[in-house]
Amino acid sequence: MREEFYTDGKKRRVRLLHPAPLLAAGGERVIVWDDIRTAARPHMELSFQTRRQGVVADCRQFKVDVDSYNDAHADDEPIQVVFNFEMGLAELEAADAA
Repeated sequence: MREEFYTDGKKRRVRLLHPAPLLAAGGERVIVWDDIRTAARPHMELSFQTRRQGVVADCRQFKVDVDSYNDAHADDEPIQVVFNFEMGLAELEAADAA
């Protein structure tokens, strides 16, 4: 379901379905998917928050990997990674607008 997209009114390719972890009866955690065009705000807030946490976790693992590589190759200049994505996002948005 992560691969379904639609084009919004500003011609942006937008993911259509978004998951959010919810507690079902009995305290069981279930993943509920909803359509971004009709989903309630609380669902989308939880979905976006969960997705952001996943991005942060990926970045943390990326940093651990780079740090470990740099430590194992201490005689070489360390590989530097920038985790501020603002410029990268601005460049991609500018390319999309062109």
